[in-house]
Amino acid sequence: MAAVNPDADSRELILAAAEAIVAERGVAAASLADIAKVAGVSRGTLYYHYPSKDDLILDIAERHMAALTARFFSLARSGAAVGLAGMFEALEREVLGDGMRSATHIHLVQCAFEGNEAVRERLAKSYTRWIGMVAEELARIGIDTGCGEAAGALVVAALDGLVIQRRVRGPGGHEEAGEIARLLAQAVERRKEAEFDEQH
Repeated sequence: MAAVNPDADSRELILAAAEAIVAERGVAAASLADIAKVAGVSRGTLYYHYPSKDDLILDIAERHMAALTARFFSLARSGAAVGLAGMFEALEREVLGDGMRSATHIHLVQCAFEGNEAVRERLAKSYTRWIGMVAEELARIGIDTGCGEAAGALVVAALDGLVIQRRVRGPGGHEEAGEIARLLAQAVERRKEAEFDEQH
């Protein structure tokens, strides 16, 4: 066995290799031996950083969800997205535009469904934060849905649905995503108009 070299670079190599393998094969089929081989590190180095596969998967989940959350926040605050349709399309491009990111996301959700409570808890925290961020951004850009965080949950659920569809149906479908964004925006606008009519 090669000498253990537990430096920060080897940890980063392990995480990058693990993310790529999880995106390609899923969590169950991602072996620690394959991850060490792809990362170019010894098994001793891998076990130094990650004594178990669960430790590694949780770190992948943490890293993945932190990156998506940071991107959500950046898009929400950039001012680049105008209105609900613009915000939804920007989020859709970010999440669906990166095949590895969307595949990793699906595999982590599957891991949570299959009983990994630590991954489920991490996903739940991020989803709660995303929903709140989307709801806040809708209010910031002048879309008061009157639904609290329900509109944020709807946008996030639509994004999840698109991620699943993209993985199942294959590439393409950006036109569908744009149309879904327009439909969501129209539904919110109609709700606002109906509430206005009821009040007057």
